[in-house]
Order: sequence, then structure tokens, then C-alpha cells
Amino acid sequence: MKEHKTLLVMISVLSWCAVHCIEEKLLYSTYGYVKEIDLKSGEVKVLLNVAGNYVFSLAYDYDERYLYIPRRNGDIIKFPYPNNQTVQFETVVSANGPLGIAFDSVNHHLYWTEDGKGKIMRCNADGTNKTTIFDETEPGVLSIDIENRWIYYGQDQYNGKIYRITFDGKERRVIYNQSLLTYGIQVDVIDKRLYWNEYSTGDLKSAWYNGSDVQTVVSTNLRNNWGLDTNDDFIFYSSSVSIVKIAKSVGHTLTVVHRDTAQIYGVLFYKHQEF
Repeated sequence: MKEHKTLLVMISVLSWCAVHCIEEKLLYSTYGYVKEIDLKSGEVKVLLNVAGNYVFSLAYDYDERYLYIPRRNGDIIKFPYPNNQTVQFETVVSANGPLGIAFDSVNHHLYWTEDGKGKIMRCNADGTNKTTIFDETEPGVLSIDIENRWIYYGQDQYNGKIYRITFDGKERRVIYNQSLLTYGIQVDVIDKRLYWNEYSTGDLKSAWYNGSDVQTVVSTNLRNNWGLDTNDDFIFYSSSVSIVKIAKSVGHTLTVVHRDTAQIYGVLFYKHQEF
């Protein structure tokens, strides 16, 4: 009987935690700041002041729990997240105007693009072994498919393309050939689809990993679409000074999650569950 009561208590605690012990936050960047939104309370908090810098994308290492931030002026930094202390960041690696960034938690590699220099780069998590993966014309943001070892990226061009390339840069193919300034792209491992934003049209599009079944998830005719990320059910992306969400299936209404006072660039969905 005692064991039965203990089991019931454990089940009750786990059930309570399933609802109350989950943290879901959106991290995002504006000119000079990296911020977070608590999706339950709506509270907005400044994580880091990066005065004088544009931060166009964000990446996270779930194993070591570090947030990686590319500062446009010339480096990539990281700091522990979540962190209730005063943020102390460290410089990981120097970079020439980094634009897109992604982290491979399996192999502990950091990837980034340098659109001005035309480079897709990689280094170890500590900044060592810096190397050029591929020379590309104005590469934009990028996202990683860990399972199949592909890097997906767009171009910072009005007549750009969406590509996928192997981790070693030796095999590349076109996924979509009519992309207009791609500043947000995300591999969705749940639905095996690729999502991307088009800055100049306001379109949010998707396709299978191989580039087939291209769909327009939503078309707003508004410029300034930037970063995006996904969770199990929704796509979150920035549009001008707003972060909006939309269900992954086509035809659903946009919901504004947050409005800032400045252009929002990188967007990253963070989820953590304590037991």
C-alpha cells in the first residue's frame, strides 16, 4: 500500500512538471541587443548588450548549453544559457562579417557564412581548426541536417538560390532556384522539411529535403523577413519589428507573438524541461 501511494505521488509530480517545469522561450536579436521572451508570461529580458553590432542570426549548443552570437563587426562569441548571473561572454573565433550561424552538437562544430568574403566556414566549439568549407557567392544564413549530414543555405542576392552541401563541401546541389534574399532558413527534423524566408517578397516557403513539393506557407507582401525557427507545431519568424508564429500546415492565420521597437533579425526557439 505504501509503495502504491509513493507511485501515485511520483506520477502526480511528473504530471505537474509536464505542465509547469517546461521552459519555452524565444531568443532574438536586434541592432545592439540579444533578448529573450518567455512564451508563458510574455516577459522580455535583455540577455546581452552588443552595442554597435548587428547580430543577424543565433545558434545554440544543447549539450554544453551555450548560445553562439555572430557579431557583424568581426567575431563570434558565446555565453552560457540559461544563466541567472551577469553574462560573461567569451570570443570563440574571428570572422569577416559573419551573417548566418549554426551549431553541430554531435560533432561539436560551429558553422557560419561570410557573405562579403564569399565563404562558408567551420571551426571547433573552442574556435580551433578554422577552415573554409566552400567558396560561394554571397552565402546567406544556413541550417544543419545532423542526421543526413547536409548544410542548407541561401544567398544574400535578389536572384539567389537555396543549396544543400555536404559537411566537407565536396557535394552540392540546388534545392530551389528562385530565392530572393534568404535571411532565415531552418531544417525541420520532425516533418523532414526545409523552411525559408524571402526578405523582399514576405513569403515563407517550404519544401522536402530534396527540393520537391515547394509550397508557400504564407505570403504577406511585406519586406524585412529575417530569422526563423520551429518547434513541434509552429514556425516562428521575424517580420520587421515583430515575431510571428504560424502552424506548419498551409492556410493558417498568423499570430503576433511580440513587437519590438527595432528590426528583429535572428530568432531561436528554446525549450527545456526539468524533472
